[in-house]
Amino acid sequence: MATKIVVRGACMEAPRGVRGERGASPDSSHAVPDDRRDAPRRLAERRRWNSPVSALARSSSLPSAILIMLLAGMLLTGLVGCGQASRTSQQHQPSQLGQPSQLGQPSQLGQPGQPIAPIVDPLPSWRAGESKQAILEFVARATDEDGPDFVKPEDRIAVFDNDGTLWAEQPVYVQVVFAIDQVRATAAKHPEWRETEPYASILRGGEDVLRSMSGRQLVALATEVFGGMTTEEYRDAVTAWLSTARHPTTGLRYEEMVYQPMLEVLAHLRANGFRTYIVSGGGFEFVRPLAERVYGIPPEQVLGSIASLRLEQRDGVPILVKGTALEFLNDREAKAIAIERMIGRRPVLAFGNSDGDLAMLEWTSAGAGARLGVLIHHTDAIREWSYDRGSAIGTLDVGLDEAVERGWTVVDMARDWAEVYPIPPSTR
Repeated sequence: MATKIVVRGACMEAPRGVRGERGASPDSSHAVPDDRRDAPRRLAERRRWNSPVSALARSSSLPSAILIMLLAGMLLTGLVGCGQASRTSQQHQPSQLGQPSQLGQPSQLGQPGQPIAPIVDPLPSWRAGESKQAILEFVARATDEDGPDFVKPEDRIAVFDNDGTLWAEQPVYVQVVFAIDQVRATAAKHPEWRETEPYASILRGGEDVLRSMSGRQLVALATEVFGGMTTEEYRDAVTAWLSTARHPTTGLRYEEMVYQPMLEVLAHLRANGFRTYIVSGGGFEFVRPLAERVYGIPPEQVLGSIASLRLEQRDGVPILVKGTALEFLNDREAKAIAIERMIGRRPVLAFGNSDGDLAMLEWTSAGAGARLGVLIHHTDAIREWSYDRGSAIGTLDVGLDEAVERGWTVVDMARDWAEVYPIPPSTR
């Protein structure tokens, strides 16, 4: 049935009918009695009969062509007036998104005559729930200049652990796998390794020895085998290895095993003026070659464990050479210390996944104003791994209890993430 257009004054608008479901017929369960339904129509007809346009049409003896031109001019003037009134009304009425419109500012619903921009979900790989809501609400509060939790742009610091938080860490840390491959590739140059643990076990294929090693011992191993390399040689070796090495279980290249939901968090934070830092227990020299390419984080915003370096002159050219000593293990309490030394500002947001990240989350949460601590809980044995309290890698024990006491957000990977890796299963 065609929609009637009535003329009110000089403005045209459709008569307001029954509010109900789209496409509901007059005989549907949403319809109102005939006398109530006809009332708007009768009122519209009376207004149309008494309008200046109708009066002119009934009384005029002007020729038809001139009458039509006069009517067209009145209608055009009225429509322009309606548009101006509508825009003026919008400036003084709450916007449709529930926020007061600002004079002189573009509406979030678009300008008159322009299509409404779709609302884009910045975290599409996150399922709706408390975890996603906590992240989005924190960012919204921290960037609301008129709100009580506003964080100045220079203080918008977000820190992230790497292993188990931004990419997979099972069954052993990626940097340690890199070191194991290096041991095997250079064993001929180090005959002493065949009699020295853990090198001897690695060369015999007995990698289970790594599970009995502490975090410090694993990082020390990953440091020792590259002693004597220049920093440029080491960076090139990392890049080349990451371009080909694949995980023994998934078959994916290691840099394809970054977490898609966390890439979205990083991008959303940066889009809202946050600076994102990696604070890793692994060596910063290992993380830096991939951080900018994979995470969008520049090398100067990567903190990690520190191996010894020495400056040498080769053919009159100064170079930096890696030593074999581990000078600083960036784990547990050391993470808070490294943040203070290297960043100089207390973060307002911290992401981690293990007890090794507790000090970083505690240090972040203890500051004044808006704060958010987040722990990634590995609960997905199908798409990734399920582990926490009893795991030798990425132990999360005290953190699970402390998260409840401190009000941190605990992300349940199986429940909260619709996707885990950026690469769809069909293309692996």
